[in-house]
Amino acid sequence: MYLRFISPVRPSARSIDYGLFQAIIACRDYDDYPKWLRSQVEAEFDWFKTHLPTPNERVFGRQNVRAKAAHICWFRAEASEMIDRAFLIKSLLAEIGCLIVVSKTSNPGTITYSDSWQIVARPDRKTPIKWI
Repeated sequence: MYLRFISPVRPSARSIDYGLFQAIIACRDYDDYPKWLRSQVEAEFDWFKTHLPTPNERVFGRQNVRAKAAHICWFRAEASEMIDRAFLIKSLLAEIGCLIVVSKTSNPGTITYSDSWQIVARPDRKTPIKWI
């Protein structure tokens, strides 16, 4: 089982809604973002930057713009510390009105990268990709 935290932030060039980390970046410019809350979100984001491996750009198909748009990241269900911290960020972002939904699937599509905490996959028709 895999989990993805999906944001309502919908990029115009992609058919797949942003995930949790892109939502953090997008919400940095919110006017109603108290300093204490921004600090907490940034601290959690920094923790992920330190502890969650960043897949090489090649797994996203950066050479091919169409492929780049199709690859998305999922947490492995057994990555409990990562998921707990993602839920914390979800609740912090809700404080500023950025509601994140959690999607679960056993069919993330074609896996192009895998480590102990996450996978990157190119979704197929059955893969949930939208914030709803």
